[in-house]
Amino acid sequence: MIMPFGKYKGQQIDDLPISYIVYLLEDCYLEEQFQDTLKDIVRTKLLGEETSDYIHLFELSRDFISKDRLNSIINEAYKKAMIIAHPDKGGCHEGVIAINEFKKIILENI
Repeated sequence: MIMPFGKYKGQQIDDLPISYIVYLLEDCYLEEQFQDTLKDIVRTKLLGEETSDYIHLFELSRDFISKDRLNSIINEAYKKAMIIAHPDKGGCHEGVIAINEFKKIILENI
């Protein structure tokens, strides 16, 4: 998909910096479908394709798992992702910001 506007107009969305994607998600009014695409890109970039599949399963199964267990699963995944993304471990500040945003989005939807 090609970025339709902004300073990265005409570039592949997959190639955008995570910090710019997080900015778009936080500060810009976007159509829901475009928001979903950006969220999927952040998930894949930070957590890998396999984790995105787990998130999809999580979304499908959340009605069958207690809220306490869901919070526990989210916190475990959050800690693992933060260890990988932390600047002291070779990650970057933008990754930490994106993971925090991702956790916020998930917690809002359970």
